Parts: sequence; C-alpha cells; structure tokens
Amino acid sequence: MQNLLLGMNAHINLDPDIAAVQTCGGNDLNTLNDDFYKINTVLASLVNDIQKSMAEIWPTLTYLLKRVGKVDNYLIDFSM
Repeated sequence: MQNLLLGMNAHINLDPDIAAVQTCGGNDLNTLNDDFYKINTVLASLVNDIQKSMAEIWPTLTYLLKRVGKVDNYLIDFSM
C-alpha cells in the first residue's frame, strides 16, 4: 500500500502539472482547475476497488482496513 501511495503521489503531483504547463503555456492554468478536481474524483472512486484487489493478495489488509475505518480514505484523498 505504501509503495502504491508513493507512486500515485509522485504521478499525481508532478505529471499533470507538467502536461498542463506544456498544453496551456503556463498562462491559463486556472482554467484547468475543474479538470484537476474531476481527475481527483475519478481516482478517489477507484481506491476501494484497489484495496479489495490488494486484500486478495495480502489478506491482512482486510483486517487493517477494518481497524482504521475511513481514515485511510481521508489520507489517500488528501494526498491526491
């Protein structure tokens, strides 16, 4: 989970910004705010599916997720 989050974080925090600057030339980045929020919403909607898939590989994850409740979702959403 930690490696997945680190990879997501690096990708989400860097790659879209570079693409946006290259696309808009750095002048109209504010016009892309809604697009960034839509992407975050899509990514956040995938978290539970990813957790289920990971729990199939590592059953202990199910136990851990039950113990932390929704805290993990808040942390993941915040990191996006």
